[in-house]
Amino acid sequence: RDSRYRAVISRLIEERHQLIVSQRELADRLGQTRSFVSKVEIFERRLDFVQLVDWVRALGLDERKFFTELLRDIPNARRKKS
Repeated sequence: RDSRYRAVISRLIEERHQLIVSQRELADRLGQTRSFVSKVEIFERRLDFVQLVDWVRALGLDERKFFTELLRDIPNARRKKS
């Protein structure tokens, strides 16, 4: 998987742990199953952008701060050779 995507999910996991929110509690907030949360966190299932926003909101994070820091911290995009 793309290292940038791994950085995004790792950041979500870190935030969830800091807030002491269980996978089950997050799943309830998202209207999903605990299995869904688990699969995302072990990279078996990908989040689309809307789901990512929902996840950030479900954790009660400041959206602007989260995305600003995330864009600053994730590895740069790889450039394709022409």
